[in-house]
Amino acid sequence: MNFISARPGPDLATLFESHARDTPEAVAVHSEEGVLSYDTLNRRANRLARRLQALGVGPDQPVGIHVDRTPVTLVGLLGILKAGGAYLPLEPSHPPERLAAMVEDSGMRVLVGRREAVQGLRFQGHVVEAPTPDEPLEELDAVNVKGGAGPDSLAYVLYTSGSTGSPKGVCIPHRGVARLVLDPGFMGFRREDRVLQAASYAFDASTLEVWGALLNGATLCLVSRETLLSPPLLAAKLRREAISAAVLSTSLFHQLAAAIPDAFGGLRVLMVGGDVLDGRWVARVMAQGGPQRLLNSYGPTECTTSATAYELHAAPAPGVSIPIGRPLARLQLHVLDDAGRPLAVGKAGELYLG
Repeated sequence: MNFISARPGPDLATLFESHARDTPEAVAVHSEEGVLSYDTLNRRANRLARRLQALGVGPDQPVGIHVDRTPVTLVGLLGILKAGGAYLPLEPSHPPERLAAMVEDSGMRVLVGRREAVQGLRFQGHVVEAPTPDEPLEELDAVNVKGGAGPDSLAYVLYTSGSTGSPKGVCIPHRGVARLVLDPGFMGFRREDRVLQAASYAFDASTLEVWGALLNGATLCLVSRETLLSPPLLAAKLRREAISAAVLSTSLFHQLAAAIPDAFGGLRVLMVGGDVLDGRWVARVMAQGGPQRLLNSYGPTECTTSATAYELHAAPAPGVSIPIGRPLARLQLHVLDDAGRPLAVGKAGELYLG
């Protein structure tokens, strides 16, 4: 597990519930299907959590979830956390053999999803469908489920390819997510933000998007795959839906910057990460009126999405590399030699995070 903060705190579900209590009618999720208020999302997740607890789901137990770009997935993620479990996203676009390996390796006994959608996974456990919009809410749904998870409990499991090419499960605790999304010095999410949900749930960038919005009382704006693959459609969505905060892969940023460099002008904050950021595209975006804040970030999945950030206040000079920045709150970085000894400034070595 990735214990990255010594400061205790509540679990993610409890943090979300505080917003559902304080601003129940605020919009939690916006999609082509409509909107979900914090209260409605909370109630539907409570209903799912009770179904999961009846099947024995509890702290540190991985629960698979068949993900898609609809609000039902958000109900599933939150419901699993409320039950005390840790969600394990299963992306339907991934090869069936990879998904089957993840199911077997994790030892999951419960999976959230539509039965017909998970038939090819050879899953032998319980399949539970998340509540849908046509299910009427009941009085019991307003009572928050207490799953027993704490800051050190598992929040989610993501599978990366690893150095061998075989899927490797990375386990992230609640405190790691809270450290990331509640840090005012990083993205600095605000209640009035409208946060773009662009990443696949099977990738760690989704952590910053989903919980950055929902643990700060903001609105998460879902986007279709078709829109993501089209620079004109994506640029139009950013403007039309007044997106104020976004997390984009470096490749997607480069693609959009090349096609429509003024697409980012309405953003309050944009974080880019996942590969080397090309200063040419940064310069082009800034020349056309870039976001208020542009961050270049680095971090392996094991460190809960991001470990460092560098804020660009001006376009870099031609040929100058863009730094990965300084460590985020309550993290440390060290450059060490082969013997584990600290190196002097300017010397090349291995980067250690903790």
